[in-house]
Amino acid sequence: MLRLRNVVKSYTNGRNKTVVLNDVNLDFKKNELVFILGTSGSGKSTLLNSIALNIDIDKGDIIYKDKVVNKLKRNNKDSYRNQVIGMIYQDYNLIDYMNVIDNVMLPSNRKISKNKVDNLLKELNIYDKKHVLVKMVLLVKIKEAILVLLDLLVMDLLSKVNLLQLNLLLNSLKR
Repeated sequence: MLRLRNVVKSYTNGRNKTVVLNDVNLDFKKNELVFILGTSGSGKSTLLNSIALNIDIDKGDIIYKDKVVNKLKRNNKDSYRNQVIGMIYQDYNLIDYMNVIDNVMLPSNRKISKNKVDNLLKELNIYDKKHVLVKMVLLVKIKEAILVLLDLLVMDLLSKVNLLQLNLLLNSLKR
């Protein structure tokens, strides 16, 4: 489903060039759960942001369903991100003036049925809060809902995923 071929990403600071991703080759299969672990500064976030096309890579290919997506034009990259990628940031990046259901549906560009979202919110015991503003609801519950609705999930700071979220994600992949 997703392949990285010879991906290189570096950052330059003055005369200093730091190669963060050096000839990375990875294959992700459909419904596969992958953990990317490493020490601080090892390139985990750079890898995730590269996959999500939030940053450009220096060299190589990011291939989704046999299409090289890192060479798409900017507006097509935005469409790819809106339709395929779900990014869960370590600081959530939820929109606090929107309600729960709108925040859950936002990463999917509203292409997911309200019925599916309603069922998920019931499973998470926050259905009764679906029209409440985000700042009034536990953020972790909304994050859990976003997790199970996406084709491809990219998460930053995976160590914060608790057992409930992991169990929910694994169960959703079986559906």
